[in-house]
Order: sequence, then C-alpha cells, then structure tokens
Amino acid sequence: MRPAQPDEVAAEEPLEIRVEGHSIAVIMRTPGYDRELAAGFALTEGIVRGRSDIFEITSCLTTAPPSSNVVDIALTNPASFDATKLSRHIFSSSSCGICGKATIEAAMQQFPP
Repeated sequence: MRPAQPDEVAAEEPLEIRVEGHSIAVIMRTPGYDRELAAGFALTEGIVRGRSDIFEITSCLTTAPPSSNVVDIALTNPASFDATKLSRHIFSSSSCGICGKATIEAAMQQFPP
C-alpha cells in the first residue's frame, strides 16, 4: 500500500445570478471570473444581445449577509427587462451554453455574424 498523498480537488460553489435585483438562476461553478460567467449566461439566455446592454455587473458583498456567491447584472435599459419571462424550474449547469447543443452551429444561430 502506498502512503497517502495530498490531492488537489477543484472547488465548486453555487452562484446566484440576478438581473436588476431579480434572481434568475443559481448555477454551480468553480469560483473566479463570476462576472464573465454571468455575462455569458445573460447572453446565451437572450437577456442581453451584447456587452452594450450591460451597464455593470456587481458582486453582492453588500447584501445581508454579504455574499461573494451572488452577482447582479444592471442593464443599460432596465425597462427592457421582464423577469416574469425567465421563470423556469429546470436543471442548469455551469457552462458556456454549448452543452446540450447538437452542433456548434446550433449554438451560434441566435447570434448575428
């Protein structure tokens, strides 16, 4: 039997994504680059069409209790956001949006060239 050796394990934590203060998803992710992940999620879910639709993405360290596992996306035009259209109860994974697509082309159809 070999002696025990330390082994590195990737951390995984939940991330709550909010848009204009409305919780829209909780996904699992390896911590880091949370703002970029939230922006990509908003893009693939059709909440935004590009970076110009996002005013800012903030970590919710000011919430009670403070949490680095919550981000809020503020939109350039908040009036264009309808939280009721995003109500869903389905499994969500931490991915770029390509998972579950049959082809890369299928994932890219929603974006202009």
